[in-house]
Formats: sequence, structure tokens, C-alpha cells
Amino acid sequence: MGPRKALYLFGEVAGRQGGALVVRVGPHTIQATYEGTLDAGAAVSVALRAEGATLHRTAPPDRINAVSGRIAYTVSLGTNAEYEGRLAGDSGLRVVEQIPSGVPSFRDGDPVVVAWSPEDTIVLPGSRASLAETVA
Repeated sequence: MGPRKALYLFGEVAGRQGGALVVRVGPHTIQATYEGTLDAGAAVSVALRAEGATLHRTAPPDRINAVSGRIAYTVSLGTNAEYEGRLAGDSGLRVVEQIPSGVPSFRDGDPVVVAWSPEDTIVLPGSRASLAETVA
């Protein structure tokens, strides 16, 4: 599997909070900048811009969006570590971390939290089935 340009999570619209669209993805709630109109309960795909994601051991207090998962495997590449993981809703994740020390921050099997901002979130109306060809 090659590097991903975005991470896709599937869920449903829970409503609005302030100016943000709130989406339920499994046990998690995600906020996205979205100016369109979607009814509560509408199926959506949430695409996370990979460059906006950061990995943590616990949810950081300064990030609105945080989804838990687990590292499936780690590959050390000199001053980089590449992590493959599984998140809520069985979504895959691939993240490359710069590690000047040469020691990866996470190991296979470690729990992880992926965090990002609402501005790095793209909402695509539709279910997993209806968007299958778009968000493979």
C-alpha cells in the first residue's frame, strides 16, 4: 500500500456546534469546517488532510479532533519512522514521523491517538457504499 494523501472516516452528521459541522464516527465526534447544509443523521465521509495529522499517546487538550487506534507495524527509515495503523471504523492510517534521534516514538501494537484541526477536515456527503469509487 502506498502513502495515503488523506485518511477517510465514515460516519453521520450529529448537528452543528457554533460554525462547525459535528460528525459522529464510531465512538468519536469530529468537527469540520463545512458551509453546506446537511441534515442530522446524513451519511458522510470525513477526509483528513494527512499533513495536518499528528500522533499522540493520549488526546491532546489543544486539538478538537482526536481518534484512537493502534499501530499495526512500524518501519524505521533512518531519520524517519513510518507507521501503519487502524482507527475507529476500521480505517487505515499511514503516517511518517521525522525522528532525528533514530528511535521511533511508537512500536507495533501501541495505542495511538491521531489528532487534527477542523480546518484540515473535508466533508463529502454520502455513505461508504455511495462513495466507494471516490474514496477507495
